[in-house]
This record gives sequence, C-alpha cells and structure tokens, in this order.
Amino acid sequence: MPDERRDRSEVARLMMKANLSTAQRHGKWRDEWFEHPLPTMNEPHKAMCWLTPHASVDEDRKADMLLNAGLARVDNVFQMIRRLFNAFERPVGTSSGHNAVWHGYAPYNPAMVQKYLTIFRTVNNWVHVSEKDGKTPAMRLGFARKPLGYEDILWAGQRVPRPKRSRRRGMRMAV
Repeated sequence: MPDERRDRSEVARLMMKANLSTAQRHGKWRDEWFEHPLPTMNEPHKAMCWLTPHASVDEDRKADMLLNAGLARVDNVFQMIRRLFNAFERPVGTSSGHNAVWHGYAPYNPAMVQKYLTIFRTVNNWVHVSEKDGKTPAMRLGFARKPLGYEDILWAGQRVPRPKRSRRRGMRMAV
C-alpha cells in the first residue's frame, strides 16, 4: 500500500477514534450513534450505530468497522434489482392524471417478489463474478472455490439434462 494511502487511512482511523468518545444517544432505546469523519457525496450526513457492542473489541478494530459501514453496497443491490427486473422498476408518471402513476409491470402476487429476489440473490452470490477480483461473494467468504454455473444451481448434484439430438429429415442436396 502506498504511504499516502496508508497515511490517509491512519488519519481516518484517528478521527474515528476521536468520534467514539462523542457518541450521541438517539431513539427509544438510547442507542449510541457515531458520526463518520469523512462523509461522501452519496452519504453526506453518515452516522453509524453499533447494536451489539463487545468489550473485547479494541478501539482500532471498532474504528475500522465503523469506517467501513455504509449503505453504498445496499444501494447498489437495489439499483441492480430495479434494472434487472422490470417488476421492480419505479412507477411511471401518467399524462392523463395529476400525480397519478402507472404500476404496469408490478407483480400482483407478492409471492412472485419473493421468488424474483431469491433467484437474484442466488445468482448474485454464486454465479456472477466481480470485475475487480474475479470472485463471487461466496468465494470471498470461503463457501466456494470457483463460480457456479446456472446448471449447478438448477440441477444441484444431478446430471445436467441435455436435449436429445434428432436427425433432420428432409431433402438431401445432390452434389
């Protein structure tokens, strides 16, 4: 890691450790919220709450975990779902009615939403590889050694059915 990048992460860690002592309590259960020392454009007022604190975690580790907290990855998943499944697209405004929207592709059966999301989660975690490191999330967590194919998911532990070859019947061309 270059010195400049390491220095930047060390400064961020020091700033986060300073913020650990200035936690603000909010909500019904008076949870401790910590402000992020380096907000980004997509999360300008970023604050985190650690719901399950442990006394065994040292301040450096706690600061690192809170620095890595954010909604960017969740927002990315939502964006991918909306783009891949037209059933989850945002509604379209209509010209015929004031403030009326058209949910033309929305599924009428809520069970379909669960099925769509289960398929997406499975494919995203086991099949699609990242452009950065060429690994799936399952590979990064140690659950898989290589990306799975669609056949591995549809016919797990079974022989993949192949269509039978059929001979074409028809006229042969004379040579």
